[in-house]
Amino acid sequence: MEQGRPTYQIGQRESVLAIGLRDHSMRTPIQFQQNFPREVAFSEAAALAGKDALQFRIDHLKDERFKAILVRLRSESGWQTRSSPSPQARARGADAVRGQGVSIMHRDQGYWACAAQVAVTPETGVVKVERITIVMDLGIVVNPLQLKRQVEAGCLFGVGQALHEEVTFDEGAITATHWGSYPILTMGEMPELKVVIVDRPEVGHYGQGSESANALAAPAIAAAFFDATGRPARRIPLKPEYVKAMLA
Repeated sequence: MEQGRPTYQIGQRESVLAIGLRDHSMRTPIQFQQNFPREVAFSEAAALAGKDALQFRIDHLKDERFKAILVRLRSESGWQTRSSPSPQARARGADAVRGQGVSIMHRDQGYWACAAQVAVTPETGVVKVERITIVMDLGIVVNPLQLKRQVEAGCLFGVGQALHEEVTFDEGAITATHWGSYPILTMGEMPELKVVIVDRPEVGHYGQGSESANALAAPAIAAAFFDATGRPARRIPLKPEYVKAMLA
């Protein structure tokens, strides 16, 4: 018989009550942290090469399933084929400037691609995600309606992580203790969201759905921020104070 051996919570061994800081895994654990820097770096590499970020990925992929969903994403999202930053990119001013970004991911036999359109107001540091499009090929799809709901929820969670979510702390304790100090995405901030499911029963297996969706939004939003402003976003969340510092 196998046994699970959990680790102590932070501070649990030192506490007179044997209680530590409660913890739990985030959605898409580990791969979220891996995918963000990799995809942001790939978008920046496309810019350095003077290439369109979406086509740059197609050009460097060998897997035809990946290529197919990127081609589909280009048409479904209204992607503008050009290099980044945008010709209208700027890092100053009171008016919003817009940009687009893309990200991809392969997880547990599932193929994912995401495009984000954002508006950045340099003077205030406010980033608004206006539209997200996700295309995925998971092989056999059993319940497309439930899958769509799961992907929508996971993607919006990822948008919240990209814009707001951050555990703050001082020398003695966690300071993010309520929804005021740990804000999440509000209904008023929800972007237009389009989910496209590619059903491929002929591949003969099931890909991992739902949870993967939250790891796609952040790198696509960061790439769109770069496209809009010409400044790389290598730190999230994109809170106004961080954004203004990046644009300064």
